Amino acid sequence: MVLRGLYAGDYMKVRLMHATILLSILLLVVPCAAQAKLVSVSAATHVLALNDNGTVWAWGDNRYGQLGIGTMGGTQDTPQKVLIDNVTAISAAMGQSLALKSDGTVWAWGYGDDGRLGYGGYESQPVPVQVKNLTNIIAIAARGQNGYALKSDGTVWAWGDNRDGTIGDGTYGVTNFKSTPVQVKGLTDIKALGECERGTYAIKDDGTVYAWGQNTYGGDDTVYGALGDRSGPGVKPTPFLVEGVNNVAQIAGGTDNTVYFKDDGTVWAWGNNNFGAIGDSTISSSWPPDVRMPSVQLKIIDVMDVSTMNSHSVALKSDGTVWFWGRYIDLKGHNDNSGLPPTENTGESAPIKVNSLDHVVDVCAGYASCIVVKDDGSVWGWGRNDEKELGNTKNDVEPYPVLIFQGPAEATPIPTVTPVINSTSNSILSNTSQATSVSATSQADTPVSTPGFGFNTIALLGCLLINAGFLSGLIRGKKGEP
Repeated sequence: MVLRGLYAGDYMKVRLMHATILLSILLLVVPCAAQAKLVSVSAATHVLALNDNGTVWAWGDNRYGQLGIGTMGGTQDTPQKVLIDNVTAISAAMGQSLALKSDGTVWAWGYGDDGRLGYGGYESQPVPVQVKNLTNIIAIAARGQNGYALKSDGTVWAWGDNRDGTIGDGTYGVTNFKSTPVQVKGLTDIKALGECERGTYAIKDDGTVYAWGQNTYGGDDTVYGALGDRSGPGVKPTPFLVEGVNNVAQIAGGTDNTVYFKDDGTVWAWGNNNFGAIGDSTISSSWPPDVRMPSVQLKIIDVMDVSTMNSHSVALKSDGTVWFWGRYIDLKGHNDNSGLPPTENTGESAPIKVNSLDHVVDVCAGYASCIVVKDDGSVWGWGRNDEKELGNTKNDVEPYPVLIFQGPAEATPIPTVTPVINSTSNSILSNTSQATSVSATSQADTPVSTPGFGFNTIALLGCLLINAGFLSGLIRGKKGEP
């Protein structure tokens, strides 16, 4: 055997050497396997980012507590840990946030007017509160003044403002707010939800789409078709079948347009074509606008994700590239175009590839920005930074993607308030706890790798040096050296 003829001291050194080698392997492999990574984003004037370990990070506008960090007011230019865990899905709307937990419950925080948080009250909440009476939820959507949830049995539930029939229970009006979820009428076998500014979309197992809410653009009865109904304007308080739309995998509605992609990866759109929002290589700037109905096919294929808001859209292709069309989002104002297109009323009329982005796994169109996450967990964005949606960049406008957030590997504890929900009343009890704050990695116009050594690397090198010392000692001992 290798140990035969060794002195007892040498034997102990070899045993210790074996132990340090094992420790090296554990330090290198185990922490790396457990380290969390950001996997999805959702944005409005604030941004939510979901970790694969169930934690959520937020930054941007916090005037109503929509960051979920226990405070209200101002903005946050560095990502903060939201006071919630075990999350599997996120959805951000103007002033509010929604999260789905792994146990099938739904939680909300931010602006509480109109009952849009679904906990039974109307007060804004800076910490997550549980949406009442929801179990076995598999998908969520937040947009406008409402929240929506899809149950595992294929039914859809809604809460919040109902003046435009966005609840979908057959009622509407300014006094018909729902502060707790109610079931949307007549929907079964639903597989996915689609966010929409004017109402909501639901995709059935067979790829058909149902819609409900307000069918006009901007409240003008002469401009209708927002929900895909060509018969006329008005409120649609119960779901109806959107004709001519089939094999849909995902659908999203913005201020002026609706975009969806089919099972075959083709992209289609309809609606008001101001700023090139439709993406069919034309731009309309007249009023009333030229509403494109029915939907038209865009010149882009192999799409696996799409998002739209405020007349601009972003799509993710299966090769990890990102494409943009619609209203330019990178302008400071009417009188300062920052070297960009000459007027605010212009946009890209057809999908264009966003340079310097690849290996992207999720995309989201925010109110005045676009946010994406890459397969390494880093978050990138471009557009306007009015509410610090792009993090702590010094610029008000970023025309090209900048690195916002590398990931929550380096966290600094800060005191805050943790929500505890009374299961019978949904009242909030306060507990002192810890949140975490992270400084974003410095911005760059193009993705670059950041060199450096982490704790695991340093520990591994230390163990290897120790091992080398032991081996050197054994060799010197065999040679009779001191």
